[in-house]
Amino acid sequence: LVKKMKVLSFQLEGQILYGPKVKREEAVRDAFGLATHYGETRFPKTIIEGVSLGLDFVESIRKLVTRAEKEGDAGEYKYSFSSIEWLAPIPRTPKNVICVGKNYFDHATEMGDEAAPEKLMIFTKSPTTIAADEQQLPIHSEVTKNLDYEGELAVVISKKGHNIPKQLASDYIFGYTIANDITARYMQKAHGQFILG
Repeated sequence: LVKKMKVLSFQLEGQILYGPKVKREEAVRDAFGLATHYGETRFPKTIIEGVSLGLDFVESIRKLVTRAEKEGDAGEYKYSFSSIEWLAPIPRTPKNVICVGKNYFDHATEMGDEAAPEKLMIFTKSPTTIAADEQQLPIHSEVTKNLDYEGELAVVISKKGHNIPKQLASDYIFGYTIANDITARYMQKAHGQFILG
């Protein structure tokens, strides 16, 4: 997610784990497993705990990988993609996902407006709506006959903030991922707001 390190979340033998993608390999390392192997007792057990530490968390993962390679433990806590179950990068957020609606001209006109709104249009999605790549989703055929989708850039925020100056905004970003925003447009139109859709 940050500074060219791809941090993944995955499930292995019923355990939810996270770690960096192995460079030039279709594999991932279990960061917490490596930290435990080296006796680091204060290492974040979940990715959410780690994200709240910001770039220090990324640096601590980098140091673990470097140590494993230097000490001949590069194969320890390393798993091929074929042996894991993929999860969303952040499998569950502690609060709702904040979304911005109609935030560019083409999408606003597609939705029937003449221009993008002047003020931010904010809506949320529940943490339970987060799904992994290729995970099956309910189609809710009892309320809609059609689901829409939109590719989105998702920004992972690492720390709390309020009235943040524009030039400092990037200091609050842990990293980026992609999201597929699945929507029942009929529900949006019927209720005049986005959350039920």
